[in-house]
Amino acid sequence: MRAEDGQSFAASFALFLDEIGDPPTLDEQINVVFDPVQRSDVWARVAWRQPTPADSPAIRWQVPAHCPNCGAIVDQSTESLAAHPACAMGHQPLPCEPVT
Repeated sequence: MRAEDGQSFAASFALFLDEIGDPPTLDEQINVVFDPVQRSDVWARVAWRQPTPADSPAIRWQVPAHCPNCGAIVDQSTESLAAHPACAMGHQPLPCEPVT
């Protein structure tokens, strides 16, 4: 750990997964809060990690902005990830091209 003055010090503390989500990996740096007077009092802050491609589903399809059958607006953010893109209004399959 490193204090605001740049001084490093060792600390150990319990992590409660319901507070931080996924446990940090070995050697991963996380933000913590500590008492500068009593440095043995350390708490993990809510961990936030930069999303990785594995964290979000890959876009599968390029779908039209409007359904060619009924003209309804297509929710491209949903239908581009769907196994079988379909119009939410007319329930017809949408024409789509695979994204590579």
